[in-house]
Amino acid sequence: MTTKNPKKRGETGLRTVVELVERRLQSAPSAAACKVRNVSGQWYSITWRERVASVRQFAGRLIEAGIQHGDRVAIFGPPCADWQLAEWGAIFAGGAVVGIDPNTPVGQLRELLATVSPRAVCVLEDEFLPRIEDLLPAQCDVRLLRRGEDARSEWISWGSSDANADRSTARDLPDVGEDHTATLIYTSGTAGTPKVVAYTHRQLMVACEAIGQAFPLADPQDPLICWLPMSHLFQRMFNLVAAEKQAVLHFVDDPRLLVESLPQVRPKVLCCVPRFIEKLLAGIIANFNSMPAIPKAAFYRILHDQRRPKWSLGGLAEHVVLKQIQKLTGGQLKHLICGSAPLSPAVAEQMHRLGWNVLEAYGVSENTVPMSANRPHDFRFGSVGKPFDANEIRIADDGEILVRGPGVFRGYVEEQESSLTSDGYYATGDIGRFDDDGFLYLIGRKSQVIKTSTGRKVYPTRVEAVYQQHPLLELVVVFGHGQKYLVGLILPNEEELQRRGIADQDDEIDDAIDEALRTQGDVLSLHEQIVRYVRLAEPLSVARGELTASLKVRRHVVADRYGEQIDLLFSDLATAVASSD
Repeated sequence: MTTKNPKKRGETGLRTVVELVERRLQSAPSAAACKVRNVSGQWYSITWRERVASVRQFAGRLIEAGIQHGDRVAIFGPPCADWQLAEWGAIFAGGAVVGIDPNTPVGQLRELLATVSPRAVCVLEDEFLPRIEDLLPAQCDVRLLRRGEDARSEWISWGSSDANADRSTARDLPDVGEDHTATLIYTSGTAGTPKVVAYTHRQLMVACEAIGQAFPLADPQDPLICWLPMSHLFQRMFNLVAAEKQAVLHFVDDPRLLVESLPQVRPKVLCCVPRFIEKLLAGIIANFNSMPAIPKAAFYRILHDQRRPKWSLGGLAEHVVLKQIQKLTGGQLKHLICGSAPLSPAVAEQMHRLGWNVLEAYGVSENTVPMSANRPHDFRFGSVGKPFDANEIRIADDGEILVRGPGVFRGYVEEQESSLTSDGYYATGDIGRFDDDGFLYLIGRKSQVIKTSTGRKVYPTRVEAVYQQHPLLELVVVFGHGQKYLVGLILPNEEELQRRGIADQDDEIDDAIDEALRTQGDVLSLHEQIVRYVRLAEPLSVARGELTASLKVRRHVVADRYGEQIDLLFSDLATAVASSD
């Protein structure tokens, strides 16, 4: 099946990020552009007039420091209002933004900086300076640090409230065209070293319009939350769409503060990752498990789609329970746009029954336009929705998903040869299928397929997603290439262990994990079930390179680190099988 796009150019007429920001300033200069917390935790607004003035000021500072059109500006830090300020300021100065996640392992960070060769770097937090200072290439001679008067001499101190800086006007800034590079991003590197992709302003604007048309993200002055890493395109595209729709971004700098921020901000839509949804649902379930019989029973009737008539006593209890649950997110949240990893259809269905519609989406780093997504009134649990109009998607003979369109990159920065097929398609490396109604389903990564010694194929992300539906199993990573059976690395959920009162009892923990594996394994084929496992003593880490910044497992790194334990599992399993023959 191939999907085709009849549209060639957008309807908004926007060509660059600069035009988008300037248009928003002209249409509503006194309206709130974003909100941030002050030192006492209270939200305060930054108007479009203030935001754009600071952006121009930052751009002028870069130009005064020597930044020229086309120079690359790296931004190093967590998501925050000043990240966006540095991003837009670099773009207004004619630069190309390189977002760098502060948790990037040192080895990857060194390679990334060598590949993108930034002329300038902006560090958002003092604590990150030691991690990056010695890795900066020689040509990176413009160095900005968001800090006070004690900044060391080779670093330019800056801040959004720095009133002493000269304000640059629009006449001082260079012209930015639609074919100029706007940003460089790096791929997740789940199967190897991350690669660098460059995108033009035109490609960002195509994606901005495509996303805005597909989702009812917001009306003017609607609240939205920015909390995902801004080093990746997902959150930054969401931010651009918010600007285009005149919504108000609320910056949550620390992801641990997201849950407490939701009832304060009261968004209607939230971009998130599967792990957030899984933990939110698990927390709600744990909370109701400790409640009296009536609300607990009402909750489980809702969760398992066994609701009573509205006029009955049970129906009234369910109504009260639903209101109580929805207050956790402010009472207005309807849609959760979810991507980056598989989400169990069962979890999506249960969230739907609780009043939140999970819209799974699918994207790749090599395309600014999301590949596909479920829509508010056109969704199917377990799928990643229907393709965006801007994409032409084709399924190859071996099941690999191919894509062609205006948002697709033209090649990796560090490679000379083309990364596209002869007819212009990008081979994603993902295996998928369409159903009869045009919904796309992801099966797994082509490079990560486990082929057992019996000739069976196992898609590990699917198997892991099934096991991780159990509240006790925080993380599951399976292995078994060339083996008869699967083994796994398992991290139990500490909160669930505490709730059961077995956090310090190894035998009972193992018994509970065994039971969880049996329960979840019933829905899997025999060759997909975990036969042996090792319990992890600590979570996998982004800093150690075991997880990508979007929390995907980097299997080759995990396999290297836990190689001895994995080999021992297979050795013990072979001995057990031999003794039983």
